[in-house]
Amino acid sequence: MCLELSVIVPTYNRCRRLEECLTALVEQEVGCDWEIIVVDDCSSDETPGVGGKFSARHGSVKYVRNAGNLGRCYTRNRGIKMARGRTIVMIDDDVIAERGCLKAHLAIQSDYRGERIAVMGNVTYCSDCIRGSNIARYVQSRYLGARRGNGIDRCDLRPTHFGTLNCSFQREDAIKVGLLDERFRYYGGEDVDFAFRLRRDGVRLVFSYDAKAEHYDTITVRRYKEKICQLARNGLKISANESPEILSASGYRFLVPYNSRIDSVLLGVAKFFVPFIVNRRLVRAAERFALWSDAKPHLYFKWLYYYLIAGWTVAGFFEAVSERETVRYGECEE
Repeated sequence: MCLELSVIVPTYNRCRRLEECLTALVEQEVGCDWEIIVVDDCSSDETPGVGGKFSARHGSVKYVRNAGNLGRCYTRNRGIKMARGRTIVMIDDDVIAERGCLKAHLAIQSDYRGERIAVMGNVTYCSDCIRGSNIARYVQSRYLGARRGNGIDRCDLRPTHFGTLNCSFQREDAIKVGLLDERFRYYGGEDVDFAFRLRRDGVRLVFSYDAKAEHYDTITVRRYKEKICQLARNGLKISANESPEILSASGYRFLVPYNSRIDSVLLGVAKFFVPFIVNRRLVRAAERFALWSDAKPHLYFKWLYYYLIAGWTVAGFFEAVSERETVRYGECEE
């Protein structure tokens, strides 16, 4: 039987957070036939017990478990393939949907009836995650709901503004573009790649302010550095080699090696100077300052984090491809 909505929750080793995530979801008033599909990427904690409990108590909740740890994209794709809903909402296990979040996703999908769209929900970090930290304050400022008057067209987003932690799209559109690319095994790049392919196929990317959710994730200078480095050494390399046009519309175009097929001579000249500007010694000094000043709000400088991200990206891109997940997840994060 076809349903109106399927909510997919990929999860791995965050049983406590998963319980909070599912509690918020089952309490949503949606107003249609819907289901929740929890896909466990072979967790080693008490996740099976949490998934089984919700499945037993709520007929709309289904819990499945991968035979091995197969990665973020495989796990999300399995949920999409299982889904019976026409509209898919993707919610990460460390994201707590506010009341009305799912209804807002359905409402904006209805507003654009007749047009193919994918929706980026309104995510903010929980106050406990960002309190007293300048790097957390910076990361919070990058979410669309926190940006004001910066020229972003929220009715026609670029793929770089799309994330799968709180989003919605039509199942048939996801199937048509080939789902998420499972070569993106580790942190970073998979959601932008997916959004790029949707947009290239004629799907408009839009933002919903009312589809609100809180993100519970540890933010420290060292952890954010590792996220950027892992993105660069894995996900960015896939995009640069396979779909360089994805990066050409973002600031990353200055940070990846020169590509004679799509880069102008002027861009090539600019790229020549990047390694001198973000050399390891300067980046290391900026990183030490960021660590020392993190709890000092009067020493918050947004340009410092732009610089660090550029330096970490360049450093990570020239590292060997990693065959393991270096961005750790779980209940006991740093």
